[in-house]
Amino acid sequence: MERISLARSRLDESLAARDAALARLATSDLSAPFTGVITEILSRPGTLVGPNQPVLRITEMLIPEVHVDADERDLAKIAVGQPTILVTDVYPDKSIDAEVVQIAPRADPQRGVVRVTLHPLAEVTWLRSGMTVDATIALGPRSTELVLPTAAIIRADEGVYVYVVDDGVVRQIGIEVGHSRKEGTVVLSGIADSSDVVLEPLKTKVGERVRPRAAGESREL
Repeated sequence: MERISLARSRLDESLAARDAALARLATSDLSAPFTGVITEILSRPGTLVGPNQPVLRITEMLIPEVHVDADERDLAKIAVGQPTILVTDVYPDKSIDAEVVQIAPRADPQRGVVRVTLHPLAEVTWLRSGMTVDATIALGPRSTELVLPTAAIIRADEGVYVYVVDDGVVRQIGIEVGHSRKEGTVVLSGIADSSDVVLEPLKTKVGERVRPRAAGESREL
């Protein structure tokens, strides 16, 4: 009888422990404060976690935050609400309209930069957490822009350049470019508006003699 009583006591303790575990499980559901995408799992099933220990990392992807480091010398030219164009290396032909939403209160003294936070103005389904993004912040109004077809611009390890026709000869000119969009890529410096640019550089080479097309003909060289 003593053994049966002891066994019943242990059974009751086990059942009580089970009920306590089920009660804790019923109150252990995880809910995210916003709709997002799980980008990192920090704790695996069966791992003991404390009340303040993170389990998952979730990123809001529809209207994500984009962080860029601006040179502190340009800080006086940057303000919240300024329009910005974002371009990624993954999709260089797609640009994202964004705006400045926050400027860090403290600069990085070692690198001489200030963290600037940007928000896209619309949902961007193809932007991913950790992507490298180039940001062009509009520091002032531009009256005109020089835009070339993206196919006319050559990007190489030594820089960015185009082919132009100078006195009937194809020459290579280094340029500085801005953001890309549907119509083409903005050229910030390097060539004049009146330059004759080779629109299909893969079909010619530096030093070749060519004749620019007249206005009534095809514009491709």
